[in-house]
Amino acid sequence: MDDVKIGNPTGNGDPNDWPQYIVDQGWDKYTAEEHETWKILYERQMEIMPGRACDEFFEGIKALDIDKTQIPDFNELNKKLKALTGWEVVAVEGLIPNLPFFKLLSERKFPAGFFIRKRSQIDYIEEPDVFS
Repeated sequence: MDDVKIGNPTGNGDPNDWPQYIVDQGWDKYTAEEHETWKILYERQMEIMPGRACDEFFEGIKALDIDKTQIPDFNELNKKLKALTGWEVVAVEGLIPNLPFFKLLSERKFPAGFFIRKRSQIDYIEEPDVFS
């Protein structure tokens, strides 16, 4: 996943062009190091969330079986998410133009970057990754 290109967020784009922004997550291509980065981020976040996040947040994490062991597989996640909420997560390469972004939201599709930050970016990354 080293060669991930980040989308161009400038310009509005045609809202009907949203299918061109959806890509396969490529879950089976994540490396052990990328899953380990997820684990580090997850553990750190879960340590500070109690008292800061509502009970529903933790219930959602549990209901969707999101845990520290691996980056969630959007295909598996969506089976539960869609049944519970009518929403699904769709993989995109990075930031996408505003109009396609909001068009996806209007169709209950949440665009999410599929790549995960490098260890050197563990504390901060400009563009949203799969953990953001």
